[in-house]
Amino acid sequence: MAQPAPVDFVTLVVAASALLFGQPLADMVGPYAGVLLGALAGAAPSTSRRASFETRLQALGHVTSLVIAALMLTVPLAILCEQHLGLKASWTLGPVAVLITGIGHDWPAIVTWGMGLAEARIETFFGPKA
Repeated sequence: MAQPAPVDFVTLVVAASALLFGQPLADMVGPYAGVLLGALAGAAPSTSRRASFETRLQALGHVTSLVIAALMLTVPLAILCEQHLGLKASWTLGPVAVLITGIGHDWPAIVTWGMGLAEARIETFFGPKA
């Protein structure tokens, strides 16, 4: 008896895409459709946190830029998660896309926080700056 296919986020999106596009195209489109769905889910709270949009077009531009960033960065970050954390990339595509777009315009603060952590780690290893 054959083993059942794993049921993860990407498999579900590929199956749904197969109904719309057919199986050969769904295998290519499915993972990116999953990233797109995750990116849109994360962009919603990010956009609502930012109250400085004067028009709907500005909000749409914000969401579009976040989704494009997620489409470009999600797969490499999911592969890094697989290599360093042991998590399957097919399981992490959706959450990574949500994380990228959910942080939204707060990325500079996250980078500053991460640099502070790195500096503290370096100081504990090498000692304080002279």
